[in-house]
Amino acid sequence: MSFLTHLRPKWTGISKASYTFCRSYATAPKSSNESTINQVSISKIRNVGIIAHIDAGKTTTTERMLFYSGSIKQIGDVDHGDTITDYLPAERDRGITIQSAAVTIPWNQHKINIIDTPGHADFTFEVIRSLRVLDGAVTILDSVAGVEAQTEKVWKQAKALELPTIIYVNKMDRMGSGFSRTCKEIISKLRTKIVLTNIPYFVENEVTREQIFSGVVDVLNKKLLIWDPAKEEDGSKIKVINLEEEDAQIKYSKSYEELCSARESAIETLCEFDDMLVDAFLENDEDYMKVSTKDIKKALRAATINNDVSPVLCGASFKNIGVQPLLDAVIDYLPTPNEAVLPEVTSNSKTVKRKKFQKGEAKIDDIPAKFDTVSGLIVNNNPRLTVGLAFKVITDNRKIPMIFVRVYSGKLQNGSTILNTRTGKKFRITNLFLINGNNTHKIDKLTSGNIGVVSASLLSSTSDMSENSNTKEDESLGYSSGGSTQLNDLNEIKTGDTFITHFAKKDGLKSFSPVENGIALNPIHVPPSIFITSLEPRTISDKKVLDENLKILLREDPSLRVFENEEGQTLISGMGELHLEIIKDRLINDMRTNCDISKVMVTYKETLLKNSPVVSKTIKGNSNDPEDKFEIEFQIQSFDGAAEDHPLFEEIGESNGKDLILLPNDNNLAYIPPSAAPKSVQSYIEKHGTDRKSKDTGDDFWPLGVSYEQVTNAIVSSCVSTLQNGGPIANLPLHSILVKINKWSMPKASNDLKSLLFLTRDCINETLNGFDANKDFTILEPIMSIKVFADNEDLGKVTHDLTSSRKAEIYSIEDESDSIGGSEEDGVNNFIREAEKQYLPYDSTLDTTNMSNKDIGGKVVHATAPLREMIGYLTKLRSLTKGRGTFLMEYQGLNKVTRDRAEKILEDI
Repeated sequence: MSFLTHLRPKWTGISKASYTFCRSYATAPKSSNESTINQVSISKIRNVGIIAHIDAGKTTTTERMLFYSGSIKQIGDVDHGDTITDYLPAERDRGITIQSAAVTIPWNQHKINIIDTPGHADFTFEVIRSLRVLDGAVTILDSVAGVEAQTEKVWKQAKALELPTIIYVNKMDRMGSGFSRTCKEIISKLRTKIVLTNIPYFVENEVTREQIFSGVVDVLNKKLLIWDPAKEEDGSKIKVINLEEEDAQIKYSKSYEELCSARESAIETLCEFDDMLVDAFLENDEDYMKVSTKDIKKALRAATINNDVSPVLCGASFKNIGVQPLLDAVIDYLPTPNEAVLPEVTSNSKTVKRKKFQKGEAKIDDIPAKFDTVSGLIVNNNPRLTVGLAFKVITDNRKIPMIFVRVYSGKLQNGSTILNTRTGKKFRITNLFLINGNNTHKIDKLTSGNIGVVSASLLSSTSDMSENSNTKEDESLGYSSGGSTQLNDLNEIKTGDTFITHFAKKDGLKSFSPVENGIALNPIHVPPSIFITSLEPRTISDKKVLDENLKILLREDPSLRVFENEEGQTLISGMGELHLEIIKDRLINDMRTNCDISKVMVTYKETLLKNSPVVSKTIKGNSNDPEDKFEIEFQIQSFDGAAEDHPLFEEIGESNGKDLILLPNDNNLAYIPPSAAPKSVQSYIEKHGTDRKSKDTGDDFWPLGVSYEQVTNAIVSSCVSTLQNGGPIANLPLHSILVKINKWSMPKASNDLKSLLFLTRDCINETLNGFDANKDFTILEPIMSIKVFADNEDLGKVTHDLTSSRKAEIYSIEDESDSIGGSEEDGVNNFIREAEKQYLPYDSTLDTTNMSNKDIGGKVVHATAPLREMIGYLTKLRSLTKGRGTFLMEYQGLNKVTRDRAEKILEDI
C-alpha cells in the first residue's frame, strides 16, 4: 500500500479566528508502492495495543483509525458486521472481538502497527500475548461506565510490562457521559497521574437545551476543534478555532477559561518531572499560556514513556469525533521501538554456564542487549543477528499457518532461513506480509521494531534437531502431550517461539554461537484452562476431520487443551464458557465438522494423598546376555503448591535444574538425574556432558545406541501419557504428581526406545492401580478469586447470595475508593487526594461523585468461591443489583474437596 503523507493542517481562512482543515487521503492502494510504508526509519514506528473493557469502543475506534489514515475507503460498523479487525463470522454475528487483530496504518509520515484486543475476560490470553510485543497502549474507557472491572485488569497487565499508556475517554456523545468523573476514577482506581491533552466541547441544542458533544479543546495547541456531522458525516473535516485570538476568546469564553486552567494543571504536573520545563516556565514570566507547545510536548512525551503520567483525550468514535487527535497523540507521546523497555533475553544453550532455572529449564540471564539509534536493538553485541518473536498463529483459507512476528533486532527477508531456538528446526521464509485484519500485503523485508506476518516451510528433518533443543517430546516415538490430536509442535512455529536468522545472508545460521542458537525472548504465559467439554465425531471418517480441525484451533489458540480419556473420547478445555462456545461455533459452522459437543463443564483433576513405595521392574531383551535388559526404578510422590516452587529445585541446586522437568498442563514433574543412568553413561557424562561427541577430540564414545536426550524424552513421554489418562475416581487427569526416577537402563547397542517407554508406562500404571481409590485419591476443583462491585443498598443481598448459593468465603469488604489495595504508605490515599486536586472541567455527573466520601461509590467484596458455583453468576448479580453490579473473577488454584463435595461433583461429570 502506498505510504500516505499526511500533511500538517492546511489552514484556509474562514474568519480571523476560525479555520477548516482536512488531512490529505490516499486513493486506492497501488501495488507497485505497497511496500513504501515499510521503508520508514525505526524512529517513525509505533507499536500500539488497543485495550479496554468489553464494549468500550475498541474496534469502532480502530476502524476510524484505518479510515482517517486512508487505509480503507469507507467506515465499517460493528453492528453491521463489516469492520476490518472483527472478521471472524462469530465476531460479526455477536458484535464482539474474539481474537486480537493487527493492522498497519500510516499517519503523518509515521507507521503505526496497531493490535485491537478483545475485552471479554474469556479471551484474556489474546491480550497477554499481544502486550508482550507492544511498546505502548491506548486504553479506551466508556465515559458513561467509567473505569470498569476488566479495565483495571488490562491496565495492570500493561503496567506489569511497563508499557506507557494513553487514555481515550470514548462515547462522550452518550446520555450520562462524564468526562471529569471518569478522569477522577482513572487517577484513583488506575493509580496514575494524568495530563489533559484535550477536553470536551459541547454545543447547546437551542430547542431541547441538551448539551451536544461536538468537539474538543486542544489544551497544548490552544485550539478548539469542532466536528459537524451534518456537513461532513465521516468526520474527515474539522473546523479549527484559534483560541489565542481575542475574538475567539470572547465568543468561546467558557472553552478558553477551561483551556487556561487545563494548561496550567498540565504544566504544574509535568514540572514535577522535568526541570527544563520549569526553566521554560520561568523564562516566560511564569505565564502558563506563553510556555511553548513544543516544550510541553517534549516534557509530556518523556513523562509518558517513563510511566510518570498518562495523557488523557476524549471523543466519540461512533460519531467520528476525536479520533484524529488520538492518532496524533500516539505519534507524539508513545515510544519508538528504541525508546521502549528492553525485551527479556535469555539463552537455553546447553554449552553455557547456567545461572538460574525456571520451570525445569536451565537458563542464563546476561545476554547483552542495547539499542542503536539507526539499527534498533542489537543482541549479544552481534549486529548480524536477527531475533524475532512469534506471538500468534492463524490459518488461512488454504490451511497454511500465518505466523505473526515482532522483529526485535536485524532484518527478516523473503527466502531467509530461520532457526526456531526452541526446537532447533530450520524454516525457509516463503512470504512476508503486512496485515490489516485478514487482508495481507506482500513485502520484501521486515526490519527491526516492526510487526508483520510470515509464512514458512520446514527444512530440517527429525535427525537434524539442534543439540540446544529444549522440547521434551520425542518425535520419533510419535508422542505428543495431551493425546493424539495435540499438535506435534517440533515441526511447528508456535506462540512464544523465538527465531533467529542472519541479517544479510539468507543462510548464515552457521556463523552463530551456541548461546545465540539458544536465545529466547519475552516468555508468554498461558493461563490454565478451567472449563471442559467433550467432542464426539458421528462417524469414523468424521474423526479424521475433527482431529485436523482441532490441530488448526490448537495452533491458533494455545490456551486450549485437547486430550483423550481412556474411552477414546476427545475432550477440549478452555478459559471460559464463552471461549468454548466460540470454539464450538467455529468447529461446526466455520469448519463444517460433523460432531456432537456436550455442555460446558468445569475442569476437575485428581491427585494422590500419599507417596508410593519405591518400585522397580525389569524386562529381558532378545539375547541371553544378562546386560541385555530394560530396567526402571522410581517413586511417585504427591505435593502441594506450584510445581515451579517445588523444594526439590532448591535441594538439587541451580546447575542441575534441567533434570527436574515440568510436565505440560497439569502441574506435574519428572525428576531424571544423571545418577539414575547406567554407570557407563554416568562416567561419560562426568567427562563429556550429554553431547554424543567429545568436546576435546570430536570422537563419538557415547555408550548407548540412542542419545541421552532421547532416553529422557521417552521416560517423560511415559509419565505424561500415564498421568493424563487419569486417576481411579473418575478418570480425571492426575495433578501435582512428581515421578522421581531412581534408576534406568537399556541394552548398550539397542535403539529400542519403545520398550523403555512401554516399561515405564506400564510400571507407573501398575503403581497407581495399587493405591486404594477411596482412601488414597481425591478430587481437586478450581477455586476463583472474585471481586464483586455493588452499591451499598445491594450489599446484603449480594453477600448472602455469595455465602449461601455460591459457597464463597468472603475475606474482606471495602469501600470502592479503597479497593485499589495497599495502604497510606503505598500511596493509595495520595492518588485519592490527587484526584481531588486535579483540575477538571465542569461535569454534571460530578455532582454525584465525591472521592472523599466513602459512603458513595459502593462496596467491593473480596472472596474466593468454587468455579462450579460461579457459572452464570453475572445474570444473578444483575438481577440482585438491578443491573448495576459487576464482578471480576480470576483463577486462583485447585483445592482438595471433601467426600460429600466429591459426590456432588461426580454427579456433574
